[in-house]
Amino acid sequence: MTPTPSPVPVLDANVTTIDPYWAALLPFLIPVLVAVIGSSFLAQIIINVFKNKTTRRQNRRDDATFALEELKRYRKLVIRYGNVEDPEPVDANRDTRIAIQGSNLSVAGAQTRIKGIDVAIEAYLRVGDAFAAQDEFVSAEDEKAKFREVLRLLAIKREKQS
Repeated sequence: MTPTPSPVPVLDANVTTIDPYWAALLPFLIPVLVAVIGSSFLAQIIINVFKNKTTRRQNRRDDATFALEELKRYRKLVIRYGNVEDPEPVDANRDTRIAIQGSNLSVAGAQTRIKGIDVAIEAYLRVGDAFAAQDEFVSAEDEKAKFREVLRLLAIKREKQS
């Protein structure tokens, strides 16, 4: 009686070959296994790339939103101090608060990585500081124009990230 090949390859210490049944299936099994593993790996890469792109877009949008909030806070201070009647010529509290908020605005703007935002913010900070100190050479229209320039850059970037 001849033994039938076992469905599971059995190796013992004296046998160094694979069962012919399994040897015949290997040319078909290996490409299938490689295809399944490769497609799983490729699918995982595609999913990670999409997740990273989505996360990056959301982070950029959050950065632009944060910069808009800092711009709003800075402008609120500038308008408040710029509209004071009979201001003190030297007001350390005013200058400190405006300097801190201006610094926060500069940092928030830099985090957005918007081309030209640093120049626009710097120009607005100069005009805003002068307006808050009630410099006679800086008008409310000058302050408003610089504010709108920064606002436009931030709003455009934020909308592109939506």
